This record gives sequence, structure tokens and C-alpha cells, in this order.
Amino acid sequence: MRCPNCGNSETRVIETRESDEAIRRRRKCETCEFRFTTYERPQFTRLMVRASGGAQRTFTRNWLARALQAAGADLPGPTLATIAAAIEAQLRATNRRVVTTEDVAALAARQVSQARPFAERAATVEQVTIALDATLPARRPAPSQLTLPMER
Repeated sequence: MRCPNCGNSETRVIETRESDEAIRRRRKCETCEFRFTTYERPQFTRLMVRASGGAQRTFTRNWLARALQAAGADLPGPTLATIAAAIEAQLRATNRRVVTTEDVAALAARQVSQARPFAERAATVEQVTIALDATLPARRPAPSQLTLPMER
């Protein structure tokens, strides 16, 4: 790490604090004794969701929360945000870059039923899968899949 004051590359870490979002390090330059702070944050790869028709989109928590509402999960916004965050964590734990809407729907249906154990069953896996598929763009057929009119 270079010192922002003098540009020297010899710095040492004085203090380190970790949080859920970042690692904060206080550093001191060995030459000019300037103290500065650095933050280290992890970069995650994008998680992609593939529909049964082949269309793909980037997984976002807002997308999942809107799809759950469309599927009939009558839950408050903060609960939906918590469910979406838990599902994202479970999907990232699988270390797969692309997941299917069926995978997301199975986790979502389980989370929604746990959030409302004594109320009516809010959403089934099929309802959530249909809602997730409906939010993905339609897939265009490849040129080799297009049908041509028959010549007479």
C-alpha cells in the first residue's frame, strides 16, 4: 500500500477492524509517519437466474421481492427484503454462477411459508416459478431455430 502523502510503499498496519461489509485498516507510513485509513470490501460475482425458456437476468433482491408479491406473498416490505437477502445468501453458498428459477422458487416458497406459519399458505413453488419466469424477458429464437416458408 502506497502512502497517499509521500508515495512511499513501506507502510505498516496499526489497527484492523472487521465488520460484515468491510475490513478497516489504519496504516502508518514508515517514511513520513502519515496515518491513513483503508477499507477492503469483497467483490462478488454476479448471480444469474435462468428461466425454463432460457432467458436470463441478473439476480437482485428487488426483483425477487417484486416476484414474490406477484406470486401472492402478502408480506410487508421489510419481511420480503429479509427473505430476499436470505435466499441470495443460500444461492451464493452453492457457489454456482447461474441458478434456475425453480431453484429460487423452491427456496422462496420455503421462506415465505416460514414467515407465515399460521396464516394461509401464501405461495406454492409453482406460483413463485411462474411469477419469476414472467419477470424475465422473452428469449429470441436462434437463427437456426427459425422456420422458413416452404417453397412450392
